[in-house]
Amino acid sequence: RDDCNEFSLSLRFTPSILYRTVSCHNWPAINPSQSNAKLSSLKTHLTRTFKETNLQTIKPVQKNIFPDHPESEINEQPNHGSLTVAVCIFLAAMVWAVFGQALHFDFINYDDPAYVYQNPAITQGLSLSGIVWIFSHINLGTWFPLTDVSHQLDWQLYGANAGGHHLTNVLLHAATVILLFLALRKLSGRFWTAAFVAAVFAIHPLRVESVAWVVERKDVLSGLFFMLTLWAWARYVKKRKLEADHDSFAFDPRGWTLDYYLA
Repeated sequence: RDDCNEFSLSLRFTPSILYRTVSCHNWPAINPSQSNAKLSSLKTHLTRTFKETNLQTIKPVQKNIFPDHPESEINEQPNHGSLTVAVCIFLAAMVWAVFGQALHFDFINYDDPAYVYQNPAITQGLSLSGIVWIFSHINLGTWFPLTDVSHQLDWQLYGANAGGHHLTNVLLHAATVILLFLALRKLSGRFWTAAFVAAVFAIHPLRVESVAWVVERKDVLSGLFFMLTLWAWARYVKKRKLEADHDSFAFDPRGWTLDYYLA
């Protein structure tokens, strides 16, 4: 505008575009010579500003999705190595010390008979025809195919020995606890906090029913797959480079990786 006597410059950066907006304020009538002088001054100022900022070196700013922790804590965690292995062994030992005694327990008469040791779909053992039947039929009003297949495998290995079925629950719970520790460590970057949370989860009283009751295999398996989901998501977040103008990266197919689909 020829009649503008006050200019303001605003810049907005995205990873690939520089937006330049020149706003004009206060519009009194001034003569063209004054306007041209101001435009010339603005042009000189913009040229000097662009040269000083060296726009070619500007890089996208990555968004930290964990604002409570520095970016370095998430992307560059220290490699504890043998200490991580030691914590995993300790967590497994905790689970065994508390729930290992379940190996001496028998089945109980609440749901175990119908869903496990008196269920023909389970007591036939693991077979292709049995797996197909499990995935294509409702079993006693429920459809938990992976749970039922795991019971078939247990029956194939241990038969009617209840201790073997309890052993599978204990091993699955131990794996869940270790995965929880590893996932929280990767997500938060806090080694000992992750270890403490995993230790509490390992022997929390609410875990007793799920681990010590054979028919609650579905709960133990659900926990295991949930921790695997956390682990896969943590790997995806670490690999994915977020751009400053992305409010959400989950809907950008270009960034989807195997970890994303696993999660």
